[in-house]
Parts: sequence; C-alpha cells; structure tokens
Amino acid sequence: MHKVETTFELPLYDDEATWQRLLVEQGPDHPDTLAARVELAISQAGDGRVEEAVHHLEGAWRGLRALRGPTHPWTLEVARRLAGLWLLGGRTGRALELYDILLGVDGDTEELRALRARVASDLVQVRLDRGELYRARAVFRLHLAPLLLGPPGPGRRLAAEVEARLAAAGPLMRALRWLGLAEEG
Repeated sequence: MHKVETTFELPLYDDEATWQRLLVEQGPDHPDTLAARVELAISQAGDGRVEEAVHHLEGAWRGLRALRGPTHPWTLEVARRLAGLWLLGGRTGRALELYDILLGVDGDTEELRALRARVASDLVQVRLDRGELYRARAVFRLHLAPLLLGPPGPGRRLAAEVEARLAAAGPLMRALRWLGLAEEG
C-alpha cells in the first residue's frame, strides 16, 4: 500500500474537538485552525476513515492556498498528502494529476527540492504498485537520479532508497508480466 511521509512539522492538533474549538475561536482561515484540520485528517486517515480525512484535507488545502499561496511549503505538503489520500480512496487519476503538478512547481529552494524528491518517491511507489516499472523508472531518472550525484543529505538518501526499491522490483515485474499481470514496457 502507498505510504505518505513528510519531514516538515505542524503543531499537533489531532482531534475533532480541538479543530472545532479553533474554528469557533479563531475562524476557518487562521493558520492554527488549518493546521488542526490537517492533523485531524491525518489522524482520521490513520484510523481508516479515508473519506472524512479527504474532506478535511481538501478544505485545509483550499484554505492554505488562499492564506499562504499555492507554492508555500505547507500548501504543497498538504497537497502531497491529499494525493496520497486520494490514492487510498480510489481516486488514482486525480492523485496522479496532482503529483504531476507538484513535480512541476517552480523554484530552487532546499524545501522545494526536498518536496519534489518526496513527491517523486511517492510517484515511483504508485507506479510500482500499479505494475508500471518502466514509468516508475522514468520518474526516478528524471527526478531522483540527479540527487545521487549531489551532496550527502536527505535527498540523496531518499534517491538511493528508491533506486534500491526499483532494483528489487525488476525481477518481480518480469514475473508479473510473464503471468500477464503487469504492463509491458
């Protein structure tokens, strides 16, 4: 199953009562209210309540786009998490579109490079889960392989982990293709 991870931190507000209290006290567009909504969604997703989580994360994403802008790191990370929830909820097409948008965000800050690396890692895993080894490799070559040549750090470690996943997937994908259970490529 697809796993969504992040390295950036939000304040911990993971219950409905906290979100409701902040909603009343500070309003729907206050950063703490939006952070509480994100954390509530993450908690709900962890409890298997994916549709509720999607509802809250979509609302938080809209709010963050209005408050912080579409390319703010929090907005982008929430979008990445939303793509992961869409996958869990069976909205694969929407998730893939959002991943493509996130990979195309302009900017060369460390935060944006790290976000694109996490998105590319997520997308490689999605492609592997769908039996699309050649597409997974294409995402890796375009977005993660260059990190292997860069300085030591989180991006390079993530790229190496994804490279290892791809290497391990090769023989399995060949067997699945032979059985007619995976795409040719």
